[in-house]
Amino acid sequence: LKAIDDGIDDYEEEEEEEVKVRKRRRRRKGDDDDDEPVKRKRYSASESKLRKQMRTVMNIVVKYTDSDSRVLSEPFMKLPSRH
Repeated sequence: LKAIDDGIDDYEEEEEEEVKVRKRRRRRKGDDDDDEPVKRKRYSASESKLRKQMRTVMNIVVKYTDSDSRVLSEPFMKLPSRH
């Protein structure tokens, strides 16, 4: 049994090392941002009007309540975990 437990511990340590390596890679990618500043895209008048309308519709849907005064969008407001 001890040999099996040791094998499990080794596996867990390998997983932890992989996570550390992934985190380091992400940080390195972020360090390369010293090149040029990214230009933001300007939205046209029609796009901004559409965005405003969509935001209004979203607010109405999110705040909608049924006859029992329950907010129907509440279960959907929290995103599920990635795992």
